[in-house]
Amino acid sequence: MRSIQQAKNQELINALNQDQKRQLQFVPTKYRSLWLRAISGKTSKTQAIKSKCQECCGWEEVIERVRGCSITQCPLWHFRPYQVS
Repeated sequence: MRSIQQAKNQELINALNQDQKRQLQFVPTKYRSLWLRAISGKTSKTQAIKSKCQECCGWEEVIERVRGCSITQCPLWHFRPYQVS
């Protein structure tokens, strides 16, 4: 039996265009739910930025890489998650 979250994710997947569906293949399961909500516009701006930063880091060592990000020319740099206050 599928969970409610799996059903919601499947609904979002069905609404993706072909390019987005191809991109989804590279999103690790751990980050897939947030990515789907972000790409579909079904999450907050903060969560969408978090998803983009995760993607930019290649989905690996996300917290450390986002926190230490030095790409200051990125328009999202000041808004990235995991910053040390």
